[in-house]
Amino acid sequence: MGYAFFAACVPKPATTVEKPGQVEIWFDEYASQELADGSKERPFKVFSVQSFRDVHVFLKTGLYRGPLSCVKCVLEGVGHNAVIYGDNVPVVLSVDSATLNNLTVQGGDIGIEVDGSSTLNSVTVSGFRKIGVNVNRAAVASLDQLTVQNGIADTIGVQATAANLTVTHSRFTGPLKRGIATNEGQATLKDLTFLGAKTAVHSVDTRSDLQKVSSSGGRGPALFAARGSFHVSDCDVTGHEFGLQTGMKTQVTIDGFTSRNAQQSGISLIENTGTLNNITVQHAGSGAIELLNSVVSLSDVKLLENQASGLFIRLGSATISGLHINGVESTGNGNDGDGLQIRGGQVTATDIEVVQVAGCALSASAHSKVEVKKLSSTAAAFGALVADSNAVIHVSELSVHQVAGPAVSALENGNIDVDAAQSSSRLEPFAWSECQQGGVIHLEKLEGSTAMVTACITVGPRQKTPAASQ
Repeated sequence: MGYAFFAACVPKPATTVEKPGQVEIWFDEYASQELADGSKERPFKVFSVQSFRDVHVFLKTGLYRGPLSCVKCVLEGVGHNAVIYGDNVPVVLSVDSATLNNLTVQGGDIGIEVDGSSTLNSVTVSGFRKIGVNVNRAAVASLDQLTVQNGIADTIGVQATAANLTVTHSRFTGPLKRGIATNEGQATLKDLTFLGAKTAVHSVDTRSDLQKVSSSGGRGPALFAARGSFHVSDCDVTGHEFGLQTGMKTQVTIDGFTSRNAQQSGISLIENTGTLNNITVQHAGSGAIELLNSVVSLSDVKLLENQASGLFIRLGSATISGLHINGVESTGNGNDGDGLQIRGGQVTATDIEVVQVAGCALSASAHSKVEVKKLSSTAAAFGALVADSNAVIHVSELSVHQVAGPAVSALENGNIDVDAAQSSSRLEPFAWSECQQGGVIHLEKLEGSTAMVTACITVGPRQKTPAASQ
């Protein structure tokens, strides 16, 4: 039923507002029914229709029963708290090319369903059984100062499918399965806080841009993306299973991200490409950062007081500039505790500093190829470098401090080449190799310690081959 029916019941014309053809209709739950005409002075008490079109509807403080639809209209709460509610209804409020201001929507399977180009300002949704705000295909939705409050577990705060979604300056609280879930389309998310959501942002096949997003108290990955692109800047996560997890060929760009107290890893990338800059991960339970079969560039990374590993790379490749690792504890579940662990990957790095780790500063295995310009290792329990299983490590400048055993170890078919090594610990021996298993170590220059020269450990300038000297 449209507004044409509603207008027939109004004895006096309502006031015309800015938009041509749009009129004002007022409601006040506490108003008298006598002589009500929908004007500001004599507002209606209840909705006598369930659909508005091309009107500006004002709701004074009170409770108004839905369901209700609003097409090309403005629906605005006036006063302290204007609430539209629905009990056992599929959707409490449906909007199409509409604007909602200063309203609360309660109940329903879905609180608000959005089509067309619609704007929600200072809107609160709560008590929904499935979805707070559902943005339909091809819609353009702008949500500012949205509040999602829900005590029903495994619900979704905002869901958008093949839409253009913008959510700013908003807050989500309660045991939501997903705070915001997007599938296809585009999402711009800025200045958001999530408290208790299992996953704050779940992005699939979406071009997502996250700025100043904060999440805590959840049990799943705080920020998750699969495919599409995922740009994260100045975001902060406390707790959760993973601070940020992406997979399935996602293009990832991170410029400012902090994860604290993740149950597993602060950052986990699987089959991704991208860049990670200005990263801090602290107190992760199973590795600070893990990169699996990904191609990634990292810079300005701080990994503090984590367990299992600092940076773990398996397959793929990484370019690293500025990596500081301070504190890695062993979980006791195998050979862990390394600062930087590489398995079957290719790494080019500059300026790596590793302090106080239960394993070694850098270990490489499974045909890895590692090139490091400058590495500093302090208090690494199992030394600075370990190469195993056909891994090749080349370090231009190596400094080693506070280590009890060999600083450099080559295990089965491992190859380590250091241009200039310096030790403050007077280690004897500085290097150790499994010669019979094909381990090889060459130290071009060594200061502060000595190395036992063997068939597989050499110190000094390399001997030129006859072919090289010609």
